[in-house]
Formats: sequence, C-alpha cells, structure tokens
Amino acid sequence: MPVHDVVAHLADTARTTCLGFVAGLARAGFDFDRQNARGVARERGATPRETLERLRRVAPRRPTPPAPLDSRLVEEVVHGEDIRRPLGPPAPTRRRPSSGRSACRRVLRPPSAVPRSSSRAFA
Repeated sequence: MPVHDVVAHLADTARTTCLGFVAGLARAGFDFDRQNARGVARERGATPRETLERLRRVAPRRPTPPAPLDSRLVEEVVHGEDIRRPLGPPAPTRRRPSSGRSACRRVLRPPSAVPRSSSRAFA
C-alpha cells in the first residue's frame, strides 16, 4: 500500500465510530477489505499534503471502531513504521518499549485469551 494510502487509512480509522464501522461494513457487504478500500478512497486527498492535513485534523478524535483501544495504539505504531520506513527519516531515539510491548502482547493474544467483551468486536 503506498504511503499516501496508509495516511488515508489512518485518517479514516480516526474518523470512524462504532456505529459508522458497523454501517460501513454492512454497506460493503460485510467485506472488510472493500470497507477499508472505501475508507481510504474517501479520505485520500488529491495530493499527499491534503491527505496529511486530513489526518492532522482528525488525529485528536476520541471515537474508535469497535476494538480494544490497545489495537488502535498498535495500528498507529505499525502504520507509523509503514510511513516512516519508505520516507527514510531516522527512527525516534527515545522510546518507551514497555508500553508498546504490552499493547502488542494484548492485541496478539490468541482469541481464547481475549476477554469476552473485546472478542465480540472481532466476531
């Protein structure tokens, strides 16, 4: 996925509410890839600068798709790397790996280890 589309995906995720996620998934025929492609197309500006501005405007939003908040953190970190690596800027030198590791462990647990309330979001 081009960097421009990854930024559009992050903007779409930041704009998506629980209800919006379910409605969008239904409109996409319950095809997650189709729903994601529509969100990217909706948030992708005519230029990378325009798409980045869209992400900056929605980044502070608190609503989130129906998933544990830790998964949103992992999404931001992973896609941040998807953006950083092709563009070539150096990795940040000051990190707090313990918080990132904790979030990754929670998100990557097998479904049987995920609490019932969280596992329903992925059913």
